[in-house]
Formats: sequence, structure tokens, C-alpha cells
Amino acid sequence: MGGHTPAILRPHRPQPKGSTHRWPAVGLLINVALVMPQSACIVGRAGRAPRCPDPPELNAQSTDPMLAFFRFLAGVLLLIAVIAAVSDGTRSVAAGALVSTPLAEHWSKIAPGLLAATQNAVSRATHPLVWELGMGKVLLVPTWALFAVLGLLFAFAGRRRRRINVFVN
Repeated sequence: MGGHTPAILRPHRPQPKGSTHRWPAVGLLINVALVMPQSACIVGRAGRAPRCPDPPELNAQSTDPMLAFFRFLAGVLLLIAVIAAVSDGTRSVAAGALVSTPLAEHWSKIAPGLLAATQNAVSRATHPLVWELGMGKVLLVPTWALFAVLGLLFAFAGRRRRRINVFVN
């Protein structure tokens, strides 16, 4: 260390009488505050805390790619929910009554082969009641409601987190 050992690394020696540091902890706190610059921001000098910039990792917005993917997926799912709601709303106005289209009907119109293949795969991989009692009930939910709930869940999971400042006195 070049001949000079920082005070924090030196062994503790008893202070002579009349010394200003009666307790070793006070000297240790002062040494820590001088050695670590960020500590000076927390401890302060002469009763006032100096203005210290926040560390860059606390100022940066969340750059986690998974959160960005969740936000993107939430946007797509909510867009599908709005399209399905407009479709149901248009049909409701034309019929003069509330019309709600279940997901099974939309899926059978868009990709009937995929619906049949999914049903066969789920029935083969699990018990056939899983499709009838589990997936069958989910497919009876209105399309706009299912995609809206999924979109809101992904939007909540991908939200930007607020930075929380913790001040210790």
C-alpha cells in the first residue's frame, strides 16, 4: 500500500487521555466516512449533508428486456381484446341485444384445424377431463374478457418499477 496504511486498516490503539475520540466506534465512523466517498453523503459534515449525486444504477430506467417483452405482449393482447369487443359491440347493435362471442367460436372460425389438434394433444397428454372441465370452461369465456384480463396481467408484470429512496437517520 505504498507505506501508508489507511486508518481503517490500522489496528486499534488506545487513545491517550484528553483525546477527542473516547470511543473507538466514533473514530471508525469518521474513518469510514473519509475512506468511502458515498458515506460522506449519508453521514454529512458538521450537521449538514452535502449534495451528492445519485448512483447511476438508481437513476437508470428499467432496461430489463423481459419487462419490455411483457409490455409489448400486453399491448398485443389488449389490442386483440379491443378488436373482439368492437366486433361484439357491432353485432350487439345490429341484433338489438347483448351478443358475446366465446373464444371457442373465434378459434373455430380462424383456425379450426389448430383447435382440433390442440384438443387431441391435450387429451392425449393428460386426462380427457382436463380438456372438458378445464380448457372447455376457459373457451366459453367471452374473447374480449379473456384477452383483456391476460393483457392487464402482463401489463402489471411488465410495469416500470418506481425507485424507492430509503433514508436512514
